[in-house]
Amino acid sequence: MAFALLSAVYCNLVTALVARREQLVLKRLRTGESTDPEILTGTAAPAIAIAWAQIAVAAVAAAAVSGMAPPVNAVLALAVLILGTAVFALLAAVSSAATRTVEMAQVTTLPVLVIPFVLSGLLIPVAMLPGPLRGLAQALPLTPVAELMRLALTGTAAGGHHLGLAATFSAAVIPVLALTAWTAAAGWAARRWFRWEPRR
Repeated sequence: MAFALLSAVYCNLVTALVARREQLVLKRLRTGESTDPEILTGTAAPAIAIAWAQIAVAAVAAAAVSGMAPPVNAVLALAVLILGTAVFALLAAVSSAATRTVEMAQVTTLPVLVIPFVLSGLLIPVAMLPGPLRGLAQALPLTPVAELMRLALTGTAAGGHHLGLAATFSAAVIPVLALTAWTAAAGWAARRWFRWEPRR
């Protein structure tokens, strides 16, 4: 899921938004009846559909091949998927403002691709990171996504102990608040800096 959000949603969407902006497609769309949120949602929909399809295929494959058990908390898994998608779609809109050309998207997306992935706890447990890095990891948007998905799928909390269905909801409060804060901050930044036409 983390890889799908980073590659299929974030990277693809930055490229798509920059390409449409530079070709004046976004500017032309704004002269029609569609609202700004509808234009952005329409642009994001293919990337989101691809990411969700990849996640679904991976889940089915994990269940079929490795015998993965059903999620401990399917409602939480769905909520994380929606919140994580919103965060990275909005971050793509923000990053597109700093990306002048489609070719530059490979460079401007690199920090959001590498740093959150390495520090999210997927490669190295967050608890094993040195103090300053641990604080940075917990402040990044992918860390609560990874933590919540682990909690939703296996019932395993950040400390490593297993929780029942009811306990997963209470353990999810802080990571959900962190993702909600990221969504609000990225939404504000997108409204503030998103560009609808090329800089001349």
